[in-house]
Amino acid sequence: ARFHRCILDGGSIGYNGKNPIFFDSVIKNQNSYGIYNSSYTTDYVSNCTFYNAGNDFIYAGERALITNCVFDTCSGYAIRTNNSHAILANNAYNDSSFTSGRLSINDGLDIEPITLTSSPFVDAASGDLTIDITSPAYGKGFLFENDQTSYADIGAIQHANP
Repeated sequence: ARFHRCILDGGSIGYNGKNPIFFDSVIKNQNSYGIYNSSYTTDYVSNCTFYNAGNDFIYAGERALITNCVFDTCSGYAIRTNNSHAILANNAYNDSSFTSGRLSINDGLDIEPITLTSSPFVDAASGDLTIDITSPAYGKGFLFENDQTSYADIGAIQHANP
């Protein structure tokens, strides 16, 4: 399953299946999990925004590569793996919003994490998941391909009229 520039909003689980690949997507308001990998397969998630999950945002398969994502408000972990290996890079976490802590990974690396002390969004409660310019997640994404002087925000690329 491959998702690009998608919005998964509500329900029990945003995505439940094998081999999830997500780019530039928003996964929000799930009662349980944002992404639940139901088998021991690879997860690849990049430039995504996660907001408001009842359990964990990502329950990953055997191998996970998660980069340039922002996580805010859940009852469990931002990322949980079950006897798996994970490489996480350039993600932003609002740790105060997690009951269980930021990560539960068996083996892996969390490279250059950004720990937030408050929600990074302009007004998440009203549905505005744009990164606030005062947030440490603002301008901390990867370089734009066509402009080597500007950085995207961490999380899904915001559009003027979603």
